[in-house]
Amino acid sequence: MPRRYPKGAWFTYDDHSCDYGCQCTEYLYWAITSVLGAQQAKHRREDIAHEWTLYNRDLVRKHDPGIYKLITDPRYMLPTRLPDGKYEVK
Repeated sequence: MPRRYPKGAWFTYDDHSCDYGCQCTEYLYWAITSVLGAQQAKHRREDIAHEWTLYNRDLVRKHDPGIYKLITDPRYMLPTRLPDGKYEVK
């Protein structure tokens, strides 16, 4: 983990117990949940700004097109919508 993140860094995780594997998981979590719309409410943006600034689909696509392409590629079968507690078997 860097002592200081570069200006403009959008992922600034500061948990020293989190190694690089853990940071990869955190990054994937933030990217997926941002693309799905879970981070875009004003209160969420304020709560997470110290650690993640790409709070919506457009920001992820613009600043990290590689992760955007990966997490939206249907071959990987990642979530395409947020859980809402309403499920039915098809």
